[in-house]
Order: sequence, then structure tokens, then C-alpha cells
Amino acid sequence: MAQIQIRKLAKKEEGEKKVEEGLELEGYTEILQDIKSLLEKARYKAYKAVDNLRVQTYWQIGERIVRGGLQHRERADYGERVIENLSIDLDIQRRDIYRMVQFYRTYPIVTSLMSQLSWTHYTVLITITDNEKRRFYEAHTIQNAWSVRELRRQIRSNLYERMKIKGEVVIAPITEIIEPEQVFKDTYNFDFLKLPEKYSEEDLKTALLNKLEKFLQELGSDFFIGRREVPVLIGGNWDRVDLELFHAGLLYTFSFKKRKPVLKEKQKFSRENLCNLWL
Repeated sequence: MAQIQIRKLAKKEEGEKKVEEGLELEGYTEILQDIKSLLEKARYKAYKAVDNLRVQTYWQIGERIVRGGLQHRERADYGERVIENLSIDLDIQRRDIYRMVQFYRTYPIVTSLMSQLSWTHYTVLITITDNEKRRFYEAHTIQNAWSVRELRRQIRSNLYERMKIKGEVVIAPITEIIEPEQVFKDTYNFDFLKLPEKYSEEDLKTALLNKLEKFLQELGSDFFIGRREVPVLIGGNWDRVDLELFHAGLLYTFSFKKRKPVLKEKQKFSRENLCNLWL
């Protein structure tokens, strides 16, 4: 027990030493955050790829079982016997195999499967027997990026039925959703800022804010350029916004921040609350 505590203490001291050394390295924090972001994106893409493969595989399994049953339709219990034996030989629960069969029967055309939907999404959708209702929830799940929990909640709340009564059921064509990393370019040309050959992140931010100020002044005299690095209290924590603006016509103050606020782990804010804080 004492040896474990000593090892933990040594690891903690080693970690603190690395942090201290990292703080001394110019630009280290930015490099660390970029690498963390790259790893997180890679994990997400790997998860999506594996889940998409699972969806395709389960569809193929369902198709094979159904095809086998059709070839032996003279035996009424053939499909049940196949599922029972597969459950034993493959060590897969019968319920899961039944889901694969139902999945294929619900989506007999493999090209109708959407990469944005996970296998867990599909296990919920195949329980909906009404085709229009199921397409409605498919489209809304993709367009609104619903989690499985949110999808179940919307179904329990009878969203489809309520919107149908109002005549507001619209099933828009499902298109591929652009990933966030696809919106922005990988590299940027900041030559228009006329920065020196070697510049810091602070120099870049200051130059960008200067350009932003000049642009806003061109929009009209109602814009008043306020303070920079303005302290603001968010959920009991003090943070700073990069630029404060005021519009005389709207009588409204706008705050701009280059990065999102750092919140404690237990703090929860809705999207509306964050907009109220930063706009």
C-alpha cells in the first residue's frame, strides 16, 4: 500500500514538473490544445466508422436470415429455429438477432440507411410501424442532431401526432450534414494584418480586433466601440470578453470572445443562456 502511494506521489510530482516546464515554453499551450482537438476528432471519426460498419453488418445478417427463411418456407418454424441456434452458436442474445431481422424488414433497401444514424437510433426507429411517422423522426433526428435519449423523449411526447394535427408535418429531403471541421479552412492567410515575421497569439488577436473595429465603424455611427478585456461573471466564475460594443439604436451591448468560456464541470448552461451571456 505504501509503495502504491509513493508511486502515485512520484507520478504527481512528475506531472507538475511537466506542467511547469510547459508553461515556460512559448506556444506550448496552443500546441497541446490543437493536439487534443486532433485526437478527439480522430476518436469521434473512428467511433462513427465502427458504428456505421455495425449498422451495415447487422443489416446483412438480417438479410441473410430472412433469405434463408424464404428458401425453406415449407417449414413454418425454420426462422425461429435458425435464430435460436445462432443465439447459442454465436453467443448473441435472441433479442438482438430479432432486432437485426426486424431492421432488414423495415429497411429492405440498404441504400436507404443514413450514416448520421447510429445502430441505437435504428433500434428505436424500427419500433415505429407507420412509415411516414418513422421518416419524420429520421429526418428530425438528423437535422437536429438528436441523441437517442432525445429521440425517445420526442416520440414519447407525441411530437409527430401534435404536428400532424396542426398540419405542420413536413419531411424535408435528408442531406448530408457538414461536419464542423469542414466549415473552416485548414490554413489561413493573415497577410492583410501586416504582422511582423514573428508574432504572438496576443499580437494576432489585437490586429484582428483592430480590423473588426474599423469594419464596424463603417457600418454606421450607432456602433460604439467599448472596452477590451472586459471582466464578466459567468456562473460564479470571472472570465473576460475580448471586445465590448454598444449600439445606440438598439440600446444593446454586444460582447465578443475569441474562445468559449471555461466552465466548471458541474455547471450547466443551455444554448439560450450562453447566447444571452455573449451577445
